[in-house]
Amino acid sequence: MSVIIVERDLRYQNKTWTMNRKTTDLAWAAGFIDGEGCLYIGKHQRGRYHVLSLSVTQIKLLPLRKLKRIFRVGAIVRHKRGKGERPNFRPAWRYECSSASLCALLKKIVPYLANKRREAQLAIQFQDNCIVRNQRISDTEYKKREKYYRKMRDLKK
Repeated sequence: MSVIIVERDLRYQNKTWTMNRKTTDLAWAAGFIDGEGCLYIGKHQRGRYHVLSLSVTQIKLLPLRKLKRIFRVGAIVRHKRGKGERPNFRPAWRYECSSASLCALLKKIVPYLANKRREAQLAIQFQDNCIVRNQRISDTEYKKREKYYRKMRDLKK
């Protein structure tokens, strides 16, 4: 009988550990994004549209893989060197995520963010309030999105 009780206890502990691990992973991801990430609303003039984006650039690939494993969305791409950068710089990698999938993950990590909390809250508002997607937008919708774009830019000053 005591063996069965031990097995039950172990199952309960494993469930608790899994829940704590998820919380710990989200807190780690929030801290990583707080320190290394760039959350922004990109503006594209030709198509008259704005897009919510997150990018995190690192030389080491392992933390980016961990971030992608935690969120289960986004992509890791090789960071292209700019024209002015020296050729002996080490190659870098970038985690990218955008739009609705980014909004969903921001909602999970907002409680753990410190430096980028206001940016994340604004990003969530932007994504939730800009309903019309993948089609031509009206001038009033464009102006509304432009306000969010400017607010995000102002938060970075």
